Amino acid sequence: MLAGSSLADVIARAKHEKLAVGHGGNGTLMHLTAEMFNQMAGIKLPLIPYRGIAPVVTDLIGGHVALGIVDPPSAVAAIEGGQIKALAISSAARFPRLRDVPTFAEQGLPGFESLGWFGIVAPAKTPPAVVAKLNAALVAELKEPAVVERIRALGAEPMPQTPEEFSAFILREIERWTKVVNASGGLAK
Repeated sequence: MLAGSSLADVIARAKHEKLAVGHGGNGTLMHLTAEMFNQMAGIKLPLIPYRGIAPVVTDLIGGHVALGIVDPPSAVAAIEGGQIKALAISSAARFPRLRDVPTFAEQGLPGFESLGWFGIVAPAKTPPAVVAKLNAALVAELKEPAVVERIRALGAEPMPQTPEEFSAFILREIERWTKVVNASGGLAK
């Protein structure tokens, strides 16, 4: 999620103004998302690493940084409260709690997708029957209305998957972020 004025305006202004974007720290998903934004938009916003997302949100509210790459759980209250303006959602689809905020892809950056996620993994030699049983239990919980409601209230979205789907997802993520890191020249920025 990018906060500031409008995405088209940010891209246009970045070509002749020195705008900077705060992110949650070097090597974080927010850092990589900012790098991917620079690459896909053909701009070079200076990146300001913070020690976590909360200070980025605080500095956005206070007007100390023009832009920020933040995650919904950390920023949704400030967005809904009108303290900061969300310009774009980095997932492939709009975020259910912020339906009026278009995605980066909808605003001219097709294929732009950056999604924070958590998953549960087991040692490689775990018997397939055990993995299947654990997965079935986890997927069932992630479909429970109270659990879905709680996850969404935190500003996230449940993503129940099979072990095979999750493995494929992880491989796609590795491929995506390897390209971004290599194109950026490395993470030490």
